Amino acid sequence: MVLIFCLVLPQVIAFSDEEGVRFQTTFLGSAAVAGILPESILQVSDKRLPFLHKPTGLLFENGLLMQSLYVAFNFFSGTTVQEALRLNSFEATAAALGQVKYSPESVGSYVEVHLEQGPVLEALRYPLGVVKGIAGQTRLKVHSSSLLFFFR
Repeated sequence: MVLIFCLVLPQVIAFSDEEGVRFQTTFLGSAAVAGILPESILQVSDKRLPFLHKPTGLLFENGLLMQSLYVAFNFFSGTTVQEALRLNSFEATAAALGQVKYSPESVGSYVEVHLEQGPVLEALRYPLGVVKGIAGQTRLKVHSSSLLFFFR
């Protein structure tokens, strides 16, 4: 009698910029996996910041200022989502976005792990925290001044 064991390893996915800092839109990875990421997202740019100018002769202790400016230039340089993905070895096309989708039937369970961005768990000496819910994100542009936005 022969026993055959089949070991099924979990798939691990790392999402980046789910808060939407770089491209000013949230949950890009989650939307792609859910199959609801529109093709138009590929042309969204990280919007070059107009107030950043290349530094000349500035260097603070240990190069921290230069390093920060280097990151800012590379992070907010007018790069599109498609270009950023290509730089990370993913040829982002409409067809490729369709292949990223997971069907709900193929997912047995889902665990999302985050680092705590505060001191609570460490202060309480808890190695782990479990949440029962999360806050969603909505971005709105609002105007509340008596001066029309057009004239600002």
